[in-house]
Amino acid sequence: MKQTDPLGSIQAVPSFAGLDSGCQTAVEHKAVELWRDAGEMVFREGEPASGLYVVKEGWIRAFRTSENGREQVLRFVGPGESFNEIGAYAGGVNRASAQALEDASLWVIDRAALLDLMKSYPGFAEIATSNLAKRVEHLMKMVENLAFHSVTERLIRMLLDHSDGDFLRKRA
Repeated sequence: MKQTDPLGSIQAVPSFAGLDSGCQTAVEHKAVELWRDAGEMVFREGEPASGLYVVKEGWIRAFRTSENGREQVLRFVGPGESFNEIGAYAGGVNRASAQALEDASLWVIDRAALLDLMKSYPGFAEIATSNLAKRVEHLMKMVENLAFHSVTERLIRMLLDHSDGDFLRKRA
């Protein structure tokens, strides 16, 4: 696995940037670094949740699998983004699976450390709550799209969302 270090430290994670230096240092000390090769599972749905993950380098695919083997991608997670918030904060088991799409370097903060950080540092608790709310909002939009819009409508929306803004003008 390559050893490049684009974020440098967990303190460079955008959602942690507003924390005071004492809290940033505490987060840094509680985070454990791990690596996954491309294609390797980070964790599986139904396994005990080990904590909150933050991508240092690489890309991760978070997904759920139905009983008949059909997969639903929940999101793609890149450098500086966290994932497994629900499993980490709710405890119990992972609510989804995660797989490295390319060689990936990650930090994981276990549930006990997360709860300690939230009790000790109100700023961390505020960021954790905000990130969790964003995840829930993302999932609610996904449910809305799947339930209320046709495949054609979803495809059009995706193309427009990922266009450079000149998409329609170029076709006129």
